[in-house]
Amino acid sequence: MKKYISYGFLIWLIPFMVSFFIFPIHQSNRALFESVMAVILFTTTLFFTQKIFRLREGNFARDGLTIGLMWAAINLGMDAVVFLAPTPLQMSLTDYISDIGLMYIIIPLTTFTIGGMLSEKDTDHPQEEHS
Repeated sequence: MKKYISYGFLIWLIPFMVSFFIFPIHQSNRALFESVMAVILFTTTLFFTQKIFRLREGNFARDGLTIGLMWAAINLGMDAVVFLAPTPLQMSLTDYISDIGLMYIIIPLTTFTIGGMLSEKDTDHPQEEHS
């Protein structure tokens, strides 16, 4: 469980750190900034999903959904501390949801999709014979 939590934190931390380096793009080309951040979040989630499923057996689809929802909750919780609490980065809840929060749907979509694909592959399907 500790590993799952630390991976969820890293899925939040890596894009957060990248955003500081590319923040000047936010002012000059907001659409590019948002696209890059979505790609970073997806790539980070995909990387840690692969690490988790490499070590697991069982119902991959269910586990993917559970892990994805846990990771999304961790990300939302970390953002609440940074963006919703009184900090220099504070924003309104409405602004937060439309600017950042909604993007976290990427996390459970990724983990559940990968888990579903692994579940399908894991079931007993007759092998096609190649002549």
